[in-house]
Amino acid sequence: MECDNLLNRDTMKIKAYSQNNFGQCIELFLSNRDKYFADYELEEYKSFLSEAAYTKSYFVLIEKDEVIGCGGYIKENGEIILTWGMIRRDLHKRGYGKALTTFRVKAIREKYPNTPIIINTAQFTKGFYEKQGFRMKAFEKDGFGSGLDKYTMTT
Repeated sequence: MECDNLLNRDTMKIKAYSQNNFGQCIELFLSNRDKYFADYELEEYKSFLSEAAYTKSYFVLIEKDEVIGCGGYIKENGEIILTWGMIRRDLHKRGYGKALTTFRVKAIREKYPNTPIIINTAQFTKGFYEKQGFRMKAFEKDGFGSGLDKYTMTT
């Protein structure tokens, strides 16, 4: 599945993750780790990429032949959960996150039209997801670790 020019950029594509993207996705994670992810999550993410991502719905966003974002979704207990979405830190606030989220939500709606979509996110990206139509379902102080509150949001 590929993206059809969500940012009106001929150079942007979204395609299925492959193991060839592992190192680039780890670099994306590391660019966001100090603010958006807890240190312990790196091993969880490596495991996710190594064992499950290629069999799940996980995607990479490519700009000018470089992976600059990634994210996906899984179905659990009758809900769809957005997973491991991130954009390279120096490219935040340029529309890439919105494009990747729009792509994922569209793919989910095509496959699971009436299924709730859930995102577990921290306080730093809560506002972003609110702008994408998500609303708060639950809150847990320090839910991801010290200083990283957990917001569970749904469409």
